[in-house]
Amino acid sequence: TAMVRVGVILFGNGVLASDGTTSSATNLIGLTSDLAKVKAALTAAKWQRGYTNMAQAFLLADTMLQQGGRASAQSAVLVLSDGKYSFAFETEQAVNKLKAKGTMVYMAPVASRRGSWQHKLKLWASQPWQTNYQYLPGLQALNSSMGQYSGTLVAKFCPKAISPTLRAMLRDRRGFVKIREKAWPACLMGRGLRGFGWRQSARQCARLVRRHYPSWNGMMVIRRRWRYRGLRYCIAQDNPVTQDLWEKLVQDPSEYKCDKGQYYAPAWDFFALKPVR
Repeated sequence: TAMVRVGVILFGNGVLASDGTTSSATNLIGLTSDLAKVKAALTAAKWQRGYTNMAQAFLLADTMLQQGGRASAQSAVLVLSDGKYSFAFETEQAVNKLKAKGTMVYMAPVASRRGSWQHKLKLWASQPWQTNYQYLPGLQALNSSMGQYSGTLVAKFCPKAISPTLRAMLRDRRGFVKIREKAWPACLMGRGLRGFGWRQSARQCARLVRRHYPSWNGMMVIRRRWRYRGLRYCIAQDNPVTQDLWEKLVQDPSEYKCDKGQYYAPAWDFFALKPVR
């Protein structure tokens, strides 16, 4: 699964120009999977002391997603604000333009008191608003329980989310990593290939390889199509996967490079096995 990509837009810097236009929101960082850079951009952000140019933030978010978004990924915009807004008509037009393209819109106002402004924010959130809107009770509460409220937002808006650290830990514990779908690496060829029959899953195949060849630091391919009675055929080989390489693979499977290349093989998926220390 590809890692999530995040971008950050800063608004609240609204200034009305002499020609009647409103200043644009600020692109702090474009879409990236480097969460350390995202955190640094957020930490360096300053209060802008302008009015709430939320419409301009939605317009910039649309541009960011069009230029850097992936067609295979669900686009989403999470709005953190004090709940206030300016130019409701323009803001509604901008948010409707995003939603018309299939973008999810999540609203998370931070305010010490609830108010009539909530009606608009609930309307602008993707529907049903009950699952796409979360009220946060002010900065003081947020600062004192940041972990709790952050967890609430992630659980509500990104229920399938998992941290890179936890993902790596789970892959290491499982003992194998899927490197690529529909591929057969040229490194997994020739003598030494062993067939392990028709199995229910990649996990069962990996356990069988370990049981019969406990000293292997290898790779395996699993048949994904033309299954036999719901089972998948398993092939493996002792092929050097070092501890250093493994530690990279659990973080990012694309780190695997076969110097002989790989073949497009729509019937197979390619895995690496955890090396034996």
